[in-house]
Amino acid sequence: MADSKSARRDAERAAQALLENTMVKAAGELGAASATRADATVGVDSARTRGAELISDAQRQADQLVADAQASVTAAEATYAAAWKSALAAGWTPDALTNLGHTVPSRPTRARSGRRAAASEPSSTDASGESPAEQDGASGVIDDVA
Repeated sequence: MADSKSARRDAERAAQALLENTMVKAAGELGAASATRADATVGVDSARTRGAELISDAQRQADQLVADAQASVTAAEATYAAAWKSALAAGWTPDALTNLGHTVPSRPTRARSGRRAAASEPSSTDASGESPAEQDGASGVIDDVA
């Protein structure tokens, strides 16, 4: 009987060692998975922060591109207005220049305030179809651009 007791005890010890090794291995795998999950979570937070920085940088660059383009338009309009004024000074008429395909330069827009802006901007036309500015003799054509 000593042999069967000894065999039983040896089998139980082997089974317990196997279970403990399996449990230790499972606990180790769980620890590694937990660390991987924590690293991935930090990675998402880092990516979110970096993504926001990239979007902000891109918006600043886009704003600068638009501002640069608008500055180019403003400079080109000023050059065109000066050339128009020089052509008028050289004896050309606005009609002749427009007949050549040139457009009358627009006046720079200026902010107006209060009653003056409301009084100077026609809001309707009368029965003749003319606005108050047209009735006063203003044709809307700019003869001289400053």
